[in-house]
Amino acid sequence: MTLLYFGYTHCPDVCPLTMSMLAQAVKALPAATVRDRSFVGLTGSRTAIIQAQRQVGAPPSVTEPLAKGSYGVDHGAFIYAYGPDDLAHIVYFQGVQPAALAADLRRLAAGALPAT
Repeated sequence: MTLLYFGYTHCPDVCPLTMSMLAQAVKALPAATVRDRSFVGLTGSRTAIIQAQRQVGAPPSVTEPLAKGSYGVDHGAFIYAYGPDDLAHIVYFQGVQPAALAADLRRLAAGALPAT
């Protein structure tokens, strides 16, 4: 099972909250459900990021350069849950509760959720 989230290091609110919620949900899963409880952050060129967002159906982010090499960003806060079959089964919106996410992930790991 893989969770995909497009987050940003300079996001002041949504990204830190979403990552915290994801951590809580993953910690609530049985050890056998999760092979590696770590998070992997990736980056790439603006073009590569937008291409990846389009491939999963995420709205492209909009960035705005700020002072001292920083940036502002406006982006969706979707979490994509992929099952062992490498298909996206669930798309979560901002505000999903950790307990609800963990319950779905248990079902997804067991193959009990259809692909979307």
